[in-house]
Amino acid sequence: LGRSSVQYDLSPNPNNIIGRAEQSPDLWIDAVIQSVCDLSNRFSLSGVSSSSSKEEEEQQQQLWILRGIGVSGQQHGMVALSDKFQPIRDAKLWCDVEAAEEAKVFSEQASSLLQNEQQNDDIKWTIPPGFTAPKVLWFLKNEE
Repeated sequence: LGRSSVQYDLSPNPNNIIGRAEQSPDLWIDAVIQSVCDLSNRFSLSGVSSSSSKEEEEQQQQLWILRGIGVSGQQHGMVALSDKFQPIRDAKLWCDVEAAEEAKVFSEQASSLLQNEQQNDDIKWTIPPGFTAPKVLWFLKNEE
């Protein structure tokens, strides 16, 4: 059993926008590659490089020892993609609350719909600004 991890920071916020917490999805891919290479080196596994000598091809079979990879740290984030499924901007993370106004509007509209459906004015539904739906509304309002 082996473990490797990579730490990275939030994207710069030069305008000090309150509530913004973003990261480049490229960092996540780079971190997975770096961790797999680290484990490969630690356990003397080959086949992680891009070259393909006969010896490396034979040793590549050793990579089947790898049974799984776990990646953690992401929930309620939003990665906006192009029509080619490539990120078009930094991801808005779970802790990004820049969409607070959108969350408030979303919550009011959802509560109103539920109140009408259930015929009960006491029903309230609060969507936190860190959830994905307000982020999507923020994106449509501010960047599309």
